[in-house]
Amino acid sequence: MGPGTFNNINNGHRDRLGHFAEWEAQWTPRVSTLLGLRNDLVMMNTGDVSPYSWTGMMSAADIKAAQNFNSIKHGRTDVNFDVTALTRWKTTDSLTIEAGYARKSRAPNLYERYAWGQGSMASKMIGWFGDGNGYVGNPNLKSEVGNTASVTFDWHDPSIAQKWGLKVQPYYTYVHNYINVNFVKNLSANSNQYMFANHNAQMYGINSSGHYTVWNTSRYGKGELTGVLNWVRGQDKVTHTGLYQQMPLNGTLGLNETVGPWTGRVEMNFVKAKSTVDSLRNEPHTPATPCST
Repeated sequence: MGPGTFNNINNGHRDRLGHFAEWEAQWTPRVSTLLGLRNDLVMMNTGDVSPYSWTGMMSAADIKAAQNFNSIKHGRTDVNFDVTALTRWKTTDSLTIEAGYARKSRAPNLYERYAWGQGSMASKMIGWFGDGNGYVGNPNLKSEVGNTASVTFDWHDPSIAQKWGLKVQPYYTYVHNYINVNFVKNLSANSNQYMFANHNAQMYGINSSGHYTVWNTSRYGKGELTGVLNWVRGQDKVTHTGLYQQMPLNGTLGLNETVGPWTGRVEMNFVKAKSTVDSLRNEPHTPATPCST
């Protein structure tokens, strides 16, 4: 390959300067609001790069890519503005309803923006997906901006003991400039090369959790049954595929026991078979996961 050093991210840095403010108000004994504002200034830069060798056919793709990368300005600044607005209404002593809106932003990371290598091996070195594909950065990426609306229904025991509780939260999120990928080329029979790119995407789902006190005695301590059930469905609005590596319907059922200083837990986890996948990245369908304890 040559005696040189492959400089992928050369003296790269990603600095963030943030400011936030929060205001919480109790309008009546049963109605309260929370408003949060945040601004983040994300400053990124990196130096010039180099392939393993500046000569030779084996390094041709990376030589050209390094030259193109070094010829452009690397510094980028993202101005991200976030909002959180929540209204909480205690309709009864056993039911609380929360309605919220959130605007959340995420600037690209160093690899999404600055990974430049376009040779097969160079691009396969980039990626935290564990899928064997190659990834190329995109200096022109914009920050993701997700807008989420949600409602949370919280049923609970009105007594101080809080023997039982159930929370159900449906939500919908639309993401502008979602950081996904575009197909570049085929690398082998089982892998492709992709470049990070901004698309639009949507996600919707339900989060739920609950608990119930089965027993609470001085001799046997406290035994509590807990459960979590989550479901999400995502779609890329450009490729019309599922979003990559999103978990299908999944849940946890557990039993906790606390006796004095001793705490024990037994739980079962389960995951539904994965049928909604990102076909652009050849994401495989997976079978359901059996319960584990």
